[in-house]
Amino acid sequence: MAHLMLKHFALAPNTVLNIPRRKAYRALLSKAQQAFNAMGLGLLLFALLLFALLFITTPARAYPDKPIRVIVPQAAGSSFDSVVRLVCLKLTQYWNKTLIIDNRPGANGIIGLEAGAKANPDGYTITTGAISHLSINPSVYKTLPYQTLEDFDALSQLSAITFLLVVNPTLKANSVSQFIALAQARPQSLRYASSGTGNMNHLGVELFASAVGAKLLHLPYKGETPAVMGLIGGESDMMITTMPIAVPYIENGRLRALAVASSTRTQRLPQLPTLVESGVAGVEITGWIGALVPHGTPSAITQTLYEGIHRALQEPDIKERLISTGADPVGSTPQAFKHFLHAETQKWARVIKTAGLSLSQ
Repeated sequence: MAHLMLKHFALAPNTVLNIPRRKAYRALLSKAQQAFNAMGLGLLLFALLLFALLFITTPARAYPDKPIRVIVPQAAGSSFDSVVRLVCLKLTQYWNKTLIIDNRPGANGIIGLEAGAKANPDGYTITTGAISHLSINPSVYKTLPYQTLEDFDALSQLSAITFLLVVNPTLKANSVSQFIALAQARPQSLRYASSGTGNMNHLGVELFASAVGAKLLHLPYKGETPAVMGLIGGESDMMITTMPIAVPYIENGRLRALAVASSTRTQRLPQLPTLVESGVAGVEITGWIGALVPHGTPSAITQTLYEGIHRALQEPDIKERLISTGADPVGSTPQAFKHFLHAETQKWARVIKTAGLSLSQ
């Protein structure tokens, strides 16, 4: 009978206690088993009663009970960063706990993703990533210090983002057709900026250039914001970039937008034609941002995080701010985002294989 009681108490921490208490509980339970072997049933029952009073009747601390780190693998001020900060602000209000943004740009997101993969699976580290980080890098790079689909658990897709083809306003091209004619007449002379080799900005332009028969020079930067600043400053001539970061510069005349890269026009800039409408068939580029947690994070914590994110993305002010900049809120379930990640990774693997693109870190 005593052995059966020990077995019952050994299972208790998995369902009642949080992780730190489980470890302490199991250590004390081991001592109880030793006491049983040495001193018999009476002392064991007394010890088990003490354990029950100390651990089981004391409620576990509610999650979250301390600040949460949110890794953003791009520079502060990027459109990616802005979306994540909007959501984190709401979560801070809901939980009365600070969400600390940890910007780790560089190496096309690899630096930030590696830090997230190595974090403790305790719910106090969230890693965010874009399509290029999560679904393109695995096929572009020969080796990575992590495996996206194995080292992370899906949390939620935060948003879908519209891409625009923009140029420096000094360039003598007011339409996609004019840009194509200029690029074809001056092969290897027009430069395009990207937020990193193998990034969506890079692959998107390569897809466009291949479709129209143009040869362009690639200028990779450490992040989207520096790339856009380089374009504005005349270091490059064109870029396919996200709508949230491009719109303010389009409106103040520092960038000129030629087309929307998605399948339909955007309500934010309804006058802009799509690439297909501009005569470029088969080129559609849509980005997205998602959130993950380290593999092995307790499902109850994952559910709490998902519910907070979903609630934030349904808030009218958040929806309005995201939509006004070209980012559509999503808030998918962990299971739906997991399936989406698999599908996107497989899709871009085929594209990258066809392009013959392979990089070393």
